[in-house]
Amino acid sequence: MFLRFYKGFILKKIVKKNFSDNERQISEIKIKSVALLIDSTRFKAINELMALVEKQGIQQVKAFVFTRDKKAESSENIVYFRSEDIETSGRFKNKALENQFLYPYDLLINYYDEKTVELLYLSSVSKADFRVGFKQNHLGKNDFMIDVNLAGYQVFIDELFKYLKNFNKI
Repeated sequence: MFLRFYKGFILKKIVKKNFSDNERQISEIKIKSVALLIDSTRFKAINELMALVEKQGIQQVKAFVFTRDKKAESSENIVYFRSEDIETSGRFKNKALENQFLYPYDLLINYYDEKTVELLYLSSVSKADFRVGFKQNHLGKNDFMIDVNLAGYQVFIDELFKYLKNFNKI
């Protein structure tokens, strides 16, 4: 119990430092690769969400899914991770997560509405050019926020790509 609290405290300090030090410049690059950061404890339609993104013409879509299920099996496009896969110092124990998440994606979709320290940490270390998330998560980590509920993933994707077209990102 105490170790979990201590880990959360240290990771929150790292997240706060990463977001405060990060003077991000949004590039003019067209979006070709997307990373989805999802909390599976609150959202289960992962494949459907990925299919909606791919339907918009994006071919490189990877999902990084936070789970509490020890039996969750990662696949080629979906990497499952648990709290134990991130050390207190912020290093990754899960090499698949480290190797694939730290890739410089063009778009990171923070698809979670509760502030989980592991998800916040991953979002803060991401090398994504453009970050999108929910209005409820207003820590300054998202470049663009959409005000819908978690179950409205179809509306979220429709609105996101409508605005990305207006921003000349796709």
